[in-house]
Amino acid sequence: MNIVITGKLDFGTRDDFIYFINKFVDITVQDSVSKNTDFLVTNETTKTRKYTMAQQYGVRVITEEKFLHEFI
Repeated sequence: MNIVITGKLDFGTRDDFIYFINKFVDITVQDSVSKNTDFLVTNETTKTRKYTMAQQYGVRVITEEKFLHEFI
């Protein structure tokens, strides 16, 4: 599963979030959104460049909480 994480996380640091998720789901964290991205994980409500790219590529935008609920 390929994900992009953007914005501030409630979980803690980005590294802690990735480490925790990798215990349950095999993920690859990408720096930017592409056609190979499965999810954009964000808590931001503003439309950032990554959000706009996710929409263009049809990537699912999901909050941190919802991502954890669905995959953990």
